[in-house]
Amino acid sequence: MRTFHRTWAAEHEAAEQRRLSASLTDEVGRLLAVQHEVQELSSRDELTGIHNRRFFMAELARRAGRQVLGTSLTSVVVIDVDRFKRVNDGHGHAVGDRVLAEVARLLADTVRAGDLLCRYGGEEFAVIQSHPDRRSAWRAAERLRTAVEEHDWSVFGLNDDLTVSLGLAARFTPTVPEALLASADAALYEAKRRGRNQVCDGSDVPQAC
Repeated sequence: MRTFHRTWAAEHEAAEQRRLSASLTDEVGRLLAVQHEVQELSSRDELTGIHNRRFFMAELARRAGRQVLGTSLTSVVVIDVDRFKRVNDGHGHAVGDRVLAEVARLLADTVRAGDLLCRYGGEEFAVIQSHPDRRSAWRAAERLRTAVEEHDWSVFGLNDDLTVSLGLAARFTPTVPEALLASADAALYEAKRRGRNQVCDGSDVPQAC
């Protein structure tokens, strides 16, 4: 009888341990899922749903510092909505927010899988891409510009077409993230200076824009 009770107690204890272990595994899984959700939310821009600047900078540092074999270029495109203040002043910030969300959607639909799009701040966006050569990088930036220019913005009550200016910098990896951004920013200012609604290349190899 004592042997029976000891066997039963041992089996009961083992079953209880399995139950606790399964419960603990489920709880760990739930906490990991919550942690992932929090991290994902913290990396996203609330208005547009695309990645935010903090995530962009971390990813740029990772990609720019990674040694890539062959002739792969890491490119950064900084995008600014032209004369966006007119939208806010003429139609209100609610419409302005809707316009920014639509610009983000157009850009997201145009970038390739593997490219990273973010809202860089205000009416600025940025993209990290990888290309085999500089001409390919420029063509990809031009597709982004065209997507916004050719969109029908009348649904938002805009009297004029909406356009964007883009600054491009492309360099062989590994490279310094700050150098890429500085070149892309300088190219963006040049695109604005030359009349807006165009892509300018601020990389270390001259190219007409």
